Amino acid sequence: MADVAINVTAKQLEDAALLRPTDLLLTDRLLQLGVGGEAIGEGVKLPQETFELWNDITLEEDASGITMAATDGGAALNIKKLFAIFVGSFAAANPSVSFRYNSQNEIYQMLRAFTLAADTVSGLWIYSEKIAPGVFRSVYPSTVLSVTSVEPITGLSSANADLRGDIYSRPSATTQNYLKASRWTFGPTNANSIRAGSRIMVWGVQDTDN
Repeated sequence: MADVAINVTAKQLEDAALLRPTDLLLTDRLLQLGVGGEAIGEGVKLPQETFELWNDITLEEDASGITMAATDGGAALNIKKLFAIFVGSFAAANPSVSFRYNSQNEIYQMLRAFTLAADTVSGLWIYSEKIAPGVFRSVYPSTVLSVTSVEPITGLSSANADLRGDIYSRPSATTQNYLKASRWTFGPTNANSIRAGSRIMVWGVQDTDN
C-alpha cells in the first residue's frame, strides 16, 4: 500500500503531545490517531481495492490465443489481482489450456488439459493474485463448466467443480518480467485454436506499489 499521511492541525499536535496518543482507530477505512478511544485529527481514508472490467473480447475469427497488455480503455496493465471468465469452444477435442502473464520469462497461472469435445461451448474461470514481488498464485476449476448462454456471468451452470491451484515463486529474480505481470495470455498450448464467437471477460486490480 502507498504511504499515507494523517492530517492534524498544529493545535491538535500540541494536544496530542500532551495526551500521548496510544491508539490507532480504524472505522469504515478511516484511520485516525486516538487517545483513550477518542479520535484526534481528521485522519485519512484508506484506499479500497475495487475490481474493474479491463477487457471484454469476443473473437470475430478463430485464434490460437488471446493476449492483452492494456485495458480496453488503453491503460497499461500492471496486474495485482485478476478474475477472468471464458465462454467458448475449441477447434479440437481435449484442449490443453494455459493462462499466463508476460511474453518472455512467462508466469504460468493455469496449465491443464480439459476433457471436452471439439466445437462444444463451455466455460472456464480463473482467479489470480500477486502476493509478493515475484510470487503469484491462482485457482481455477478442474473441469470445464456447462453453459446455458454465451453471457459469461449468467450463462454458467453446473458450476460446482473441484478446484485446482498453481503458485509461481521467483522472488529473488532480477529480471523484471519475473517480478511483475504486465500482460495476460489465454489459449490452447497444442495445435488447437479458439473458435470465433468465443468470449472472455477480465476484471482486475492494478498494482500501484510496483
